[in-house]
Formats: sequence, C-alpha cells, structure tokens
Amino acid sequence: MLNITLANANELRSKHGPKAASEAFSNLLEIIIDQLRTCDLVMARENQIMAALPETKATQAGAIMLRLKKRIVQTIKMRL
Repeated sequence: MLNITLANANELRSKHGPKAASEAFSNLLEIIIDQLRTCDLVMARENQIMAALPETKATQAGAIMLRLKKRIVQTIKMRL
C-alpha cells in the first residue's frame, strides 16, 4: 500500500486558490495512475491518495515512490 497525503493542501488553496489546488491534486492523481499497473488500485479522497499494489513486493515500494516523485516534480510546478 502507498499512502500519499497532500500535507500542504490548505497552504496551496490559500496561496494559489481552490481551483489551482484542485487541478494540482487532479494532476497528481493522474500521474500516479499513469505510472502504476492495471492490476493496482487507486483511491483518492480529500487530500489523500491510497494505492494498493497487490503484485508489488515491499522491497520495491521505495523504487516506485522515487519514480513517482521524479515524475511529479517534473510535471507539477507547485510545491506539493
């Protein structure tokens, strides 16, 4: 399981506005979905994204998170 919480969601809303913050969260969700496999499950709620990776070993989770982080930083210009 991956549990990704957008800890600075309130800051993003006040600094960039609710629409821009919502778009950033949607982009974040799209990136995560695009980078995972079809067998993986993704759920988003409020400021949190959870992904179940049933065919992934725990030792591979770090590599997945690094790959996601790299893609997110390249794509989304807001500090998440």
